Amino acid sequence: MISKVGNAVFGQKKAEINVQGERNDGNTGGKATSNKKVITFEKKPYTIFPWGKNNRLPNEMADLLRSNADVLNLMAAKKDFLYGAGIGLFLKVVADGVESLEPIDISTLKSKKAAEFLDKTDISEYNEACVSHLVDMANLFINISVGKDKLPSLTAIDPVLCRCDREVNKFGKVSQYLVSPDWTESTIKSMVITPSYNSDVDLSKQGEFIYHLKPTQTGQFYYGYAGWWSVKEAITLANRLWAFHNNGLDTEYNASKMVRVARDYFERCGTDFEGGVAAFKDQFWENIDSLLSGEQGSNRMIADECEVGPNGLIPYIEIISIDSGLKGDEYLKLYETTILTFANASGILSNIAGVSNGKVMGGSGSELRVSAEFQQQYRTVRERQLILKVLNQVIIKQLELPANAVFAYKSITLQTLDKNPTGVQKTVSNSN
Repeated sequence: MISKVGNAVFGQKKAEINVQGERNDGNTGGKATSNKKVITFEKKPYTIFPWGKNNRLPNEMADLLRSNADVLNLMAAKKDFLYGAGIGLFLKVVADGVESLEPIDISTLKSKKAAEFLDKTDISEYNEACVSHLVDMANLFINISVGKDKLPSLTAIDPVLCRCDREVNKFGKVSQYLVSPDWTESTIKSMVITPSYNSDVDLSKQGEFIYHLKPTQTGQFYYGYAGWWSVKEAITLANRLWAFHNNGLDTEYNASKMVRVARDYFERCGTDFEGGVAAFKDQFWENIDSLLSGEQGSNRMIADECEVGPNGLIPYIEIISIDSGLKGDEYLKLYETTILTFANASGILSNIAGVSNGKVMGGSGSELRVSAEFQQQYRTVRERQLILKVLNQVIIKQLELPANAVFAYKSITLQTLDKNPTGVQKTVSNSN
């Protein structure tokens, strides 16, 4: 696995994620030759394809994801459906023209290499990491080590650590990947350079490499683009609404009082005050602010010093309430709209998205069961194929297993209690 290149030692430690504040709309791939960044490691320059205009797009999006619990909830729901009941090893069997998958009893495996791989490799951890990286970042960077007499190994690297080399090899593919915990500077202090997987070269000769997988998207040659990234502005708006209400509780949202005081009041009452009229006036307004605000916050108040008379103030002091016309409910409805926007962008059916406005989402138990099974069986196929691709295209060939052996997903099928006392049955998803 990735360990050492030159004098740089690097492991799987997560990079610290910082927001740089620069507005970033994403990246485009293809022939965008101007999209390149030169970084230096051990005095040698490397030209990379930056991930976003400032090369910090995945870091910024990860930070934005953590900033909103509703978005986190939606992403967690999508990950649960994608994860299913885990990944298992099966035999692909065709009988009477129907293809099915039969689970392999690991204890009966004749291949010592396969048994050792399954014993030493946490497939569930690999699955969880891939699901998380694919949902959050739409990219998988799988570090693989293979060899003729070597037990294969694989690790899903956090996408925020990886960047693509700008140059392509003779096959038109990215030639190598650069892995570093910090991409904020042009001079990189710690980095590992690893060649890319190449299906045109004999697998046993590749040794250690990175297999980069992402959904096929028009214009995205180097990096994938997660669907929820398109609602970045809605997430930012939702976060601002909470800040607005926090501030509103302290300030009553807008100016809510007008305090009118006759100028003569200060002249009549402040003459004998220590410090004179000016000091008396300052103390007066401080007391009024404290009276209207209470112990917390600072009340938004309009102060009016006016004349006494037919066209002015009759009493010396008058406090008038102001109807601002701006109600907190309007902002809460706006937040509700952003929640529905998150749900639509998440790719999860609305009635099982895990959020509710009390009107649109929800349903009976049977409706939820059908929706959950539809989501798991039909809205996870492409992502599952990406995750299984490494196992079935690279790893399984190293395990000395029968030619019809495959890794596949086990899904969860909900059942009524009269059919199954547990209410749950595991089924096989042939996404390989």
